Amino acid sequence: MNEKEIRLKDLFIEILLKWRGIIASMLIMGILIGTAGYLRAVLSIRPLNLRMETLAEWLEERQAERSFGKNEWLEQKLRRSADLTTEIQEYQKAGASDPAEAVRQLLSDNGIILSEKQLDNVNYMLYYEKLYQNRLASQEQSILLKIDPDKVQRAEATFLVTSDDPDRDYRIESLYEDMVLSAELLDRLGRQAGVSANHIAEIISVSRNSADAKEGSNAFRVTLSHYDDEMCQKLLQTVIDYIDSKHSSLTEKWGSHDITVLDQWMGSISDKAVLNAQTSAEKGILDSRSTIFNSQNAFSEEEWYYYSLLTSGKLAGNPRETHARVLASAIDPEDITTVISAGISPSPRVNARYILLGMILGAFVYVFWTFVRYVLGDKLQAADLLDELYGIQQLGCIPDEGSKKRLFGFMDQWILALRYRNRRKLSQTEALKLTAAMVKMAAQREQTNEICFIGCGIEGNTLRICWQLRDMLEKENLAVHVLGDMLYNVEGMEKIRAAKGVVLVETEGVSLYAEIAREIEMLKRQGAGVIGGIIVE
Repeated sequence: MNEKEIRLKDLFIEILLKWRGIIASMLIMGILIGTAGYLRAVLSIRPLNLRMETLAEWLEERQAERSFGKNEWLEQKLRRSADLTTEIQEYQKAGASDPAEAVRQLLSDNGIILSEKQLDNVNYMLYYEKLYQNRLASQEQSILLKIDPDKVQRAEATFLVTSDDPDRDYRIESLYEDMVLSAELLDRLGRQAGVSANHIAEIISVSRNSADAKEGSNAFRVTLSHYDDEMCQKLLQTVIDYIDSKHSSLTEKWGSHDITVLDQWMGSISDKAVLNAQTSAEKGILDSRSTIFNSQNAFSEEEWYYYSLLTSGKLAGNPRETHARVLASAIDPEDITTVISAGISPSPRVNARYILLGMILGAFVYVFWTFVRYVLGDKLQAADLLDELYGIQQLGCIPDEGSKKRLFGFMDQWILALRYRNRRKLSQTEALKLTAAMVKMAAQREQTNEICFIGCGIEGNTLRICWQLRDMLEKENLAVHVLGDMLYNVEGMEKIRAAKGVVLVETEGVSLYAEIAREIEMLKRQGAGVIGGIIVE
């Protein structure tokens, strides 16, 4: 058997002939994908419906409490987010000790009275807001928080204190340590670095260096960290100059002694302590922000009034409920249920895009499957040529007229017309007559008047075709034996040996390429000549 050649035209026609399966696949996938899109819409709309139901419950609760219009002053001010700074100032002029008391009196005079617990909640909130702002401001000025932990500029100096009396060395050395951390030096370093003394205290440290101490003397080390190496060096020099300037005053008070710089070092290092300090500062800011958020969420309406007037001078309520409250205050309580059910309860719909996508996907999957089956198929096709595949003469191709009786069979006939383009399309009767004539001519060429019809799938319609050909050929004085599948029919072996001519009759979509090759090989071994082949669609 020669290698099968795939023609794009035949493949295209084979795909078109499967148009019923393509349409069915499109309908099935369109329904499935469309249903999936509908279910997705149901799941996405459900939370919105829940929110609408929550709003309806809120409105119904307010209606039951008959709170709408109960305090006309409050509703009017809330609707405009009124600025009451002038009114608060008038209360202060009238004797209020501070703005907080003025706000409480303003609210009380208009029917809004806060309990002690509510006042404490707001004061607690204001305290944490102030703490949060202080931490943000400190973060902006802090040198420590600006340092890259992997590139810390570090400057160190080790000072050695010596005197005639070793007992005094420790006390004098402790005095110098206190001077390094004194407010005077921190203030001087802060002015030099352009920050406050508190931020200088974060980057300077003093430690006892016992490893460098000699007998009868004491030593300590001053360490400075910064993100700028030049500024770090300048700050260390300021510390050295400051200690040197204090030497004479301490000598007068504590006696003669010497203080020298034993060692001085400058370099870039990686410091995990800096990273830990920065992480702790960030955590403090996040904790403050979280506390503020949680406290605001827990505020009652009255607490929101008090808080907004204290911080901005404007009257505002809970941001989550103010808009709904203002809208609800303008609605007639009897119409609330009608408003909720009038159109804000969305319903899911079938999306045509999902159906179209499913139909395209269904068509693609079926066409791809047809392509794979055609390319990898192992069964004979009507478009195959026996002379190209097996080197035997093709005596005829009998068309199947059953497709005309199928629903919309005319579509199949139009598609098959593409296969027979540029050649005459024969009916089954015409094809039988032409095939019988070709068989007769082949038998005469082989000088035999006895032939056998064999094949892998001679049954049903193919068997009927064989009987019709036999009747036609017997009228031409040819003996015809219909033997069927010789690979599994031992009884027909003797007739094959007696016959000089064998015609293969193979069925499209039934006969296997490999079995046809085995048939030809078996006939060669039996000494029977194959005069040609016939394909039945």
